[in-house]
Amino acid sequence: MKRRSADSAASRPSSRPSSRLWIFGTLLFLLGFIGSLIATWPIRALPALGVPGLTPLHGSLWHGQWQYTPSGAASATQTPWIIHTRFAPSALLHGALGWQIHAQGNGIDGHALLLWRGQQQHIANLRAGVDVGAQSLLWQPSGNLQLQGTADITRGLLSAAHLSGEWQNAQIITTEPLPLGAFHGEITVANGQLRGQITSTAGANAPLVAQLDLSAPWPLTAPIHASGFVQATAAAHPALSAQLGLLGTADDNGRIPLNGILPLR
Repeated sequence: MKRRSADSAASRPSSRPSSRLWIFGTLLFLLGFIGSLIATWPIRALPALGVPGLTPLHGSLWHGQWQYTPSGAASATQTPWIIHTRFAPSALLHGALGWQIHAQGNGIDGHALLLWRGQQQHIANLRAGVDVGAQSLLWQPSGNLQLQGTADITRGLLSAAHLSGEWQNAQIITTEPLPLGAFHGEITVANGQLRGQITSTAGANAPLVAQLDLSAPWPLTAPIHASGFVQATAAAHPALSAQLGLLGTADDNGRIPLNGILPLR
């Protein structure tokens, strides 16, 4: 009889796993409930997400539409951006409020995940396409720039970032469109410094060989210093060689050294 009782007890399923599942399910339910409750607040419950120039238009924190007006001198030539947000409940597990965002403006169309922690925001999974011709830059460049990276914003200011980009079908427009080829770039903001490098992508028919190193204190309190070189190849349009000649005299290797201020308007 004792052995039978022992066998019966051993065959009885333990209640511990089911208890743990019940607790875990309850926590998930509470998190989902809290997330849904927060998400149904009017969009004006977070008037600016800590970012100056960001204004709520309509919707709730679940789905909202915002308008962003860039600050500074460049804002005079730009139309406001339109930003659509969709609440991401999974961010609550990381101690943050989160939104999937879609931003459009000034020739930029981008997607990212925004994690909001009061005065600090983190932008992850950034993917953006940029119409270079829509930017206010010297020599009227054109082409398509694809960006990806991450960024941190503290009290409304960019405090850290890492961006990489590919500029395809690059060209400048002077008296006529002049093809430049393709370029790859990396820009990092960290520890109060901006660092970057832009290089031409090698190819048999590349019209330009170039490298540009960038540096500046961050936030920008002085112009960005640029150094490097450019060199027109045999595939370059004759007008491109003439334009590059305005930058300086070529060295013995045919390269025109660059050392000065990044030519931005």
